[in-house]
Amino acid sequence: MAQQNRTTLKTYFQTGDVPTEAQFIDLIDSQTNISEDGTPLTDASAFATAAQGALADTATQPGDLATVATSGLYSDLTALPTLGTAAATDATAYATAAQGALADTALQTVPAQEGTSILSTGETTGAKFLREDGDGTSSWQSIPGGGDALTASPLSQFAATTSAQLAGVITNETGSGSLVFGTSPTITTPTGIVKEDVGLGNVDNTSDATKNSATATLTNKRITMRVQSVTSSATVTPNADNDDCVKITAQAAALTLANPSGTATSMQPMTIRIKDNGTARAITYGANYRAIGITLPTTTVISKTIYLGMMYNSDDTKWDVVGYSLQA
Repeated sequence: MAQQNRTTLKTYFQTGDVPTEAQFIDLIDSQTNISEDGTPLTDASAFATAAQGALADTATQPGDLATVATSGLYSDLTALPTLGTAAATDATAYATAAQGALADTALQTVPAQEGTSILSTGETTGAKFLREDGDGTSSWQSIPGGGDALTASPLSQFAATTSAQLAGVITNETGSGSLVFGTSPTITTPTGIVKEDVGLGNVDNTSDATKNSATATLTNKRITMRVQSVTSSATVTPNADNDDCVKITAQAAALTLANPSGTATSMQPMTIRIKDNGTARAITYGANYRAIGITLPTTTVISKTIYLGMMYNSDDTKWDVVGYSLQA
């Protein structure tokens, strides 16, 4: 048979019904039997929680405690000490708490004294000084360079000193700036020096402007030409300020000789030398080149050297080409 809920069980016992054996069995099986099912269920609030039960299992019980824990009596203590009789003492016989605190931080030993001087700790050379170390202590330090800054000791014991710092402690200096020593000094606008002082007794004081405008004769002198060297370039621009000659050694493309740059002077000469790289190359010229008595070449001749000689005509602002030569 099976357990049934109350609604089902009630249908077995309605007015006029005759319950069967099976229905009585269902009724019995649907009830709680203490001998078989144990204590019937009760409201959960009547029980402790599982956590509380675990704490109860490990809790110390009153019977586990010493007697004094529950009585609070001194006589219930074990291993009692033997107490003497306290003697009464006047409070003035003791220091105050504030005085005790001061005593805890007071200097415990006094350094040895020698008159008004502090005794050194075995230092006998007389060449050290006492320095505060920045951590509340002091130590004896050696003087760099030795000595004690008296008349017989060198200045090397002091830190490096600049000329300006040294000038600040000298009272009879003259001039200003840096100290000067014998090897390769740099002196700014000195006064009172004559040319004989520096080995220039034979030099006059003619200004450069005067010298440059004066007539001079060069004897046993050679003028080294200023040469612009070009291997190959589509455009070559001579520079009147820097070039006396321009040489093109292996022209590999059509060549344009651009108008010379710079500031040329009247009748300034210039020579241009041209050679191709084994293939004839066309030559064109800037508008400031002007042929005088010749025809300007318009192409190179294979592997031949060409010279063009010219002079600057400042009146017409032209470079007059007055010479053309071709290698035979």
